[in-house]
Amino acid sequence: MGTRRRVLLTTAIAVPMVIGAAGAAYANHYQERALPGSSVAGVSVAGMTRADVTESVRDRATGVTITVDADGTTQTEHLADLGYTVDVDATVDAVFAPNQSWASYATSLISSHDVAAVVVAPPAGVRAQVPREADRQPR
Repeated sequence: MGTRRRVLLTTAIAVPMVIGAAGAAYANHYQERALPGSSVAGVSVAGMTRADVTESVRDRATGVTITVDADGTTQTEHLADLGYTVDVDATVDAVFAPNQSWASYATSLISSHDVAAVVVAPPAGVRAQVPREADRQPR
């Protein structure tokens, strides 16, 4: 067998092996971490562990406020005061959902995965905090 054939054969075998090994190392590294391009409400969580993402979501959820403007009256409230809660576990599960698919490991290199926080709101909590027009007018 000629030298040229040996080089081509070696290349044909070595290149897929190197690509496969690099892909396996990449997948192994991100198996327990948020994939590249992952974010929660626009804030990157790429490369964070599940515990890190959980802490980040929990910390950010406690500080979120909403400004309500109703007929010229402006009121700023924390989510919890309005009866809203962020389901941290469901939000983190949504961040890590793509880790279940091998295709997501490859596409995460060229695409983004922005997760909106999973918010739970009992309507009674909102009604108790935001004054209605009928409540503000004299009778």
